[in-house]
Amino acid sequence: MSKIFHVMYDDDAKVMTAAGKLVGQGIRVKDVYSPFPIHGIDPVIGIKRTRLAICSFMYAMILADEQYDVLELSSMSRSHGPRRSFANGS
Repeated sequence: MSKIFHVMYDDDAKVMTAAGKLVGQGIRVKDVYSPFPIHGIDPVIGIKRTRLAICSFMYAMILADEQYDVLELSSMSRSHGPRRSFANGS
C-alpha cells in the first residue's frame, strides 16, 4: 500500500531535512515537487545520477552534423553544372 504525503514548506533547507528524516525512517520518497529548484535533493531521496543529459547532447550533435552534411550536398546539387573556364576557349 502506498501513501501520498502533501506537505508545504517555504524553505528548501526544510524540505531537505524532512526528506532526509523520512528516508532515515525507511520511507521511500519517490519524488518531490516544488515550484523552485531544490539543488541536492536527489541523493537525499535516493535518486541516482543519470546520463540522459549527456546522451541527449551527443545525439543532438550527431543529428546536427548529419543535417549539415545533407544541406551541404543539396547546395552542391543546385549548382549550375560543371564550372567552365572560358580562358582556354573551351
